[in-house]
Amino acid sequence: MRYITKNVSLQPSFSSTLATQIKFSIDHKHEYKKYIEVVSKIAICIENFPAGTMAVKMLEVLLMEYLQKCLQCCVVVLRITKTLSPTEKNEIFNLAHSALRLLLYIVQKVNSPSELNHIFEDVRVCLKGLMFDDDVPMDTKSLCGILYLNMQLLENGANSWMDILERQPNDDNINSLLSNEASQLSLFSAIATVIPMDLLRHGNIQGEVPIIVLCKKILDIGERSSSESIFILGVTRTLQQISKHLCNVTDTDAGLMLVEHLLTFVWAYLEHYMDSVRHLTSQILGNIVRYCARLKREGEAKALSNLFSKLSSLDKTRKSYYLSLTSLVNELGAVAIIEALPNVIVDVIQALNVQAVQASATTTLETLLQSHAPHSDTQTIYVQWIEPILSYVSSNSSDSGVLNILENLLAKAVRLDENVMTYIMPYIKRCATSSHDLKCILMLLNVTRKSGVTGNFSVADNDTEWKGVIGYDVLDLAAVDACEETRILSLSLIVESPKSTEIFTREELNFVLNYLKYNINAQAPNLRQLTLSMMKKFIKRLEDSYKHHLKQSSENYYILFVERLRAFCFECLTPGANYSRRFVALQVLSWCEAFSFYGYSRTWKPVYIEKLLLHLEDSYENNKALALEILGKCPTDILQNNTYSMCLLLKDIIKQASALKPTECISASYKLSLLVNKLPDHILQGEKNTTPELVYLVVLRHLQSVLRTELEICQASVINACAKAPMYGVLHCMRRIVTSFDADAISTDQEWREMIDDIIEDCISVNAAVACVVNNSSPEGHLPMDMSGVNAHLHEGGVRLEDGRQVTAQMVLLCAWRSVKEVSLLLGEMSSRLTIAGEKHPEGTLSARQMLTIGEHFTKLLAETKHRGAFEQAYVGFTKLLTRLWRCRSPELHELPRTWLNDLMLAIASGEKKGTLCATRRSAGLPFMIQALVTTELQIQGNPKCFHQCMTTLLRLARNTPQPIPDSETAIETRTHAINILRALFRNSMLEESVSGYVGEGLLVALLGFEGSTWMERNSSTLLFSALMVRIFGVQRSRDTENLSTRNRMTGRIFFLRYPMLYDFMLEKLNEVSSSDDTQILRPSLYPILLLLARLYPSALEGTVSNLKLVAYIPHVLACAKSSVLKTRQLAAKALVPLISPEQYVTHLETMIDLISEKNIKRNYCHGILLQLLKLLDAKPHDLLIDEQSEHRLENKIAQTTWILEQATRNMPCYLLAEEYVKVINLVIWSSSDNNDETRGVVVTFLELNFNSLFKMNLDGLSEEDQFEYKSTLFATLITTLEDDDSSLRQRTSNTITQASVVSSRAAEVLRNMVDDDGVFVVLALLDFRSEVCINDDGNDECRVFDQNERYNIYLEETIWTNECARQIKERNKSNHNIVDYVLKIIHNHIYERTLQKLCGRNVILFEKMCNNQTINRVDIMNPKIRLFVNCLHSFQ
Repeated sequence: MRYITKNVSLQPSFSSTLATQIKFSIDHKHEYKKYIEVVSKIAICIENFPAGTMAVKMLEVLLMEYLQKCLQCCVVVLRITKTLSPTEKNEIFNLAHSALRLLLYIVQKVNSPSELNHIFEDVRVCLKGLMFDDDVPMDTKSLCGILYLNMQLLENGANSWMDILERQPNDDNINSLLSNEASQLSLFSAIATVIPMDLLRHGNIQGEVPIIVLCKKILDIGERSSSESIFILGVTRTLQQISKHLCNVTDTDAGLMLVEHLLTFVWAYLEHYMDSVRHLTSQILGNIVRYCARLKREGEAKALSNLFSKLSSLDKTRKSYYLSLTSLVNELGAVAIIEALPNVIVDVIQALNVQAVQASATTTLETLLQSHAPHSDTQTIYVQWIEPILSYVSSNSSDSGVLNILENLLAKAVRLDENVMTYIMPYIKRCATSSHDLKCILMLLNVTRKSGVTGNFSVADNDTEWKGVIGYDVLDLAAVDACEETRILSLSLIVESPKSTEIFTREELNFVLNYLKYNINAQAPNLRQLTLSMMKKFIKRLEDSYKHHLKQSSENYYILFVERLRAFCFECLTPGANYSRRFVALQVLSWCEAFSFYGYSRTWKPVYIEKLLLHLEDSYENNKALALEILGKCPTDILQNNTYSMCLLLKDIIKQASALKPTECISASYKLSLLVNKLPDHILQGEKNTTPELVYLVVLRHLQSVLRTELEICQASVINACAKAPMYGVLHCMRRIVTSFDADAISTDQEWREMIDDIIEDCISVNAAVACVVNNSSPEGHLPMDMSGVNAHLHEGGVRLEDGRQVTAQMVLLCAWRSVKEVSLLLGEMSSRLTIAGEKHPEGTLSARQMLTIGEHFTKLLAETKHRGAFEQAYVGFTKLLTRLWRCRSPELHELPRTWLNDLMLAIASGEKKGTLCATRRSAGLPFMIQALVTTELQIQGNPKCFHQCMTTLLRLARNTPQPIPDSETAIETRTHAINILRALFRNSMLEESVSGYVGEGLLVALLGFEGSTWMERNSSTLLFSALMVRIFGVQRSRDTENLSTRNRMTGRIFFLRYPMLYDFMLEKLNEVSSSDDTQILRPSLYPILLLLARLYPSALEGTVSNLKLVAYIPHVLACAKSSVLKTRQLAAKALVPLISPEQYVTHLETMIDLISEKNIKRNYCHGILLQLLKLLDAKPHDLLIDEQSEHRLENKIAQTTWILEQATRNMPCYLLAEEYVKVINLVIWSSSDNNDETRGVVVTFLELNFNSLFKMNLDGLSEEDQFEYKSTLFATLITTLEDDDSSLRQRTSNTITQASVVSSRAAEVLRNMVDDDGVFVVLALLDFRSEVCINDDGNDECRVFDQNERYNIYLEETIWTNECARQIKERNKSNHNIVDYVLKIIHNHIYERTLQKLCGRNVILFEKMCNNQTINRVDIMNPKIRLFVNCLHSFQ
């Protein structure tokens, strides 16, 4: 194609030939699948391909006829074929979309329109069929509208589009299309897209400008279909298209009228729950602002004034206010905004504490400042920006997030105008005289320093003040402040500088030392890491500034400081110091040893060496490594000529390497490294030889001698080896030596070749000696009876350690698997580091035969080993070997991994190695072996042919197996191995991109595996499903499995676009359940499907580009409520919640309440519906608005469900139903944002009708926890209605309680006397009435019982209830002299704990803190009744 495009002379002949081929392809009618192939090929011809475009033009009439037949085929198949799966429908919709695009192209480019007129009528019929089909995506319908409009213009002239906007069009076809909402929207959207603006703003339709008529009609559709997300998105797109042409409207009156209509839509949808609608609406607002600004420049200020007026009336706790404000700033500039809204900056800063609008408010502030600073003087910036920020910081307790926002804002202000420092500095100096507000002061100083504006800082030395700004005594207080952020800010202020060569003063260096003194032992990992990060910067700056210091200072106090710092760090290395102190001290020492000062020679004392040597036995290996690194830089003579408590003789180190404790072995290896590098003469002892790397060879000989001695003991008895010759320590030391010498230097030495060959043989022998343990089917409890002279009846073997302890199975296992580990890692290191003969040079340390031997050993080890620790480390060693082999130039070695993989896949498929491969323990080392083979290929070659072949084979084996009997033992093991390997590959982070194309098939395998005939297969499928859930939705970000983070969920649209084959499968499985009459059948695959659906939620674009909608699952999930399996009902309830979009919420609630209103409903079904209701009510959309009519319907429907409680008092009660029903009613009462008089009236009516039944209900069938929850909830509900602000409701509740007409205070006393449980009294005393002031965004009469100046309901006497409950507790426990402890025991009693958490919330936590004299954080807004309760209890003691 590129060649033809570049050679113009070839295009005519090529186009002719291409036209002939296209004509041949379109000669016949096809089924829709053949149409897909042909249409897709034709579509390619017009994509930036002139020759293809020319060929299409040659056949425009034939193509028009062919494409019309294609559309007709699509419409007929959709209408007639009832068995189409959603995936097949989606294919047809995509075909129709492609055909429509081609038709539109032909119609727009046609040379002779009259030749096509005879086809237009047939095309219109097809377009109508598509636009009237509810399943067709909206994008396709929109394309239908554009095509229809283009044909209309071709046939009836350039102004014929106006017929569509007429109230009663003359054209019957248009009338027919306008009878359908979707086709209306498609046609109107087409007008906005196709018709030029010049035509839309001129003319007259029904006495109005066409663009106004079009806008009204679009808005009418939006109003009628406000609950349909697809329509709202289409309406918004069209209005955004119209708004783009606002600036071209010359008629001011028409423009203002259009703005009025558009603003009505903007204010309503600027915070829509769909992202795309919000963004498009924001663009509409921007276009409106630009138009109003243009009018103002032309002298018409009315439009802009109206816009500001409407903006001021918006609720400042809504994002829409800040989005609008940002848009205005971008168009008008900050100066104009501040003139119109003088308090705007202060208001927006105050809004930063409101989490819901914090991000929007931050963007607004940054935009305002960026626009305002260039056009304002310094004083204006200070008065309007700096003062409000400083005032806010000093008078508000803000979290670190808000402080960070303000810090960035101040930094931006300083960068924009450096002169603002003349106002900031006095504030800093005024506050810096005391320790008040340290964090704020340090934040401002850091802002100033980072901005590079240091002109106000003093450069002269000052013993008392840093830079003449803040006293060092204040900084010292900051360094020990309780707040970690303050401490780090203080260190950051001293260390960080725009110039790395800026010299440290004495006082600054003293401060750093003082900081370390109090913070070096900090246990918090984040503080430790921040401290080390700052210290690294400090050391770097210390080194960079040293030369400048020498030039400017006669006294070299830098060297004195470094000595003090080193002495302090060595002092910290005392026995018993915590990990943080040791690690920070060693790390700082390591950095100190790395730099060099001119003329500076470090002081080394024997005590320093002693401490470092002791830290070679530190329990943390990173501390060992740091100590060894520092010792490597100490003078050899001080190490050699002094006697230390730790012996550095070779024989003692080797003896320590043979110790049983793994930590001792590791310490011995570090000592051995020190000996080799610093004291080689202690090893060689005068031996002279020309052998390269002689000292390493001598050490390996000593270690090999010890290893062979221990190996002989192990071959005779594994248990004796465990006690006397564990082997793994010596192997570990050998591995450290192998990683240290120069591999190239020894490649031609025969002595080294022989040594390496001996080591390989010894390693294989070690593995063979311990194989009886690690290869055992149960290695954790295996104790082989393989030694002679031991009483066989002693199950523990009778072998004892030196300290008299008996050898246990765990000790034997430790010896065995750690030996395997060290062998694997040693072989891996050798194969990856040592030279191979014939690779680069003819000679090498390793031969091809040895590499093959090592590889075969690894494959056997991974196939047969059962202990996880052993095969995990074998995997590490095998990976190193494979990495070398994939890179190897030798064809023989390079092909080995591919050969091993193919052989392994054949063995799994055929079941030949059934006795060797482990079918249990998740296939043991087999998945690790496959992982190593495919991941190393991917890392080295980048073109993972083996990986794709492996995945294809595994998926095939996991779904079906070529065995004659599908459920034979061999076939089951094959499937299990395949599933286990797939799980490992899907979990591997290195294969993240590579496996993404197989996730859909993998999920299908996992879901099918749930229906496997054996537990082994089902268990493996469960693990595979779990791995795929993590791969698809990410690692769970919270422990709350009920309320998952949005990042752990996905829209149904995206999910099924990625994995379309799952849609039909899941729907089919759910349909089997919903259509089955037998509710007792267990269907294992149903559970993962419900779990999967619980992670999906409807997309804002659902139905626009695909027909795979989540709404299709709702009736099937609802039907799962009928299941007799409790777990199925519970999972169905969880899965239903995300499927219900906000616009469906109320309707679905009504449907479900209707179902449980029927008294003849089956009990399981009723329970399932109640569970679903409970989940739905608990997950109610936060911005849900219910109209009055819907509220009334819901109240009436709920009143018809009281039979569920009544049945609990009959002969055959179902307490499970009653419990769930009470929870539902409880949620209706407590969580309904529409807590109006009518709703509460329904609750009171319910209590009036069922008061006696509720108290007399037999609760014997419930647990103690449930009985207590039932009683507490009942009393809490009665108190809530008894304390209601509506006098009639209070009186009705009072009459219900007392069975007489008395005042509510008397009824309260009666109610308290009815309580017979101290736990209930505690609940009532700490009850969270949830009466905090909250005003509905829409200004409804929600605040009817709240005074705006008080946080709590002024009508509610919570403290009276608390006081009386405390008194009752004391009266009932007069003999108890420690009543507070008694109440605390109640709170922690498992019977009461759950209910207290539900009904009292944070009140319980705050009560405990007060009882234990803990500090109450300022963020914990505490109800005064809690302090009263504590005081009352204390006063009774």
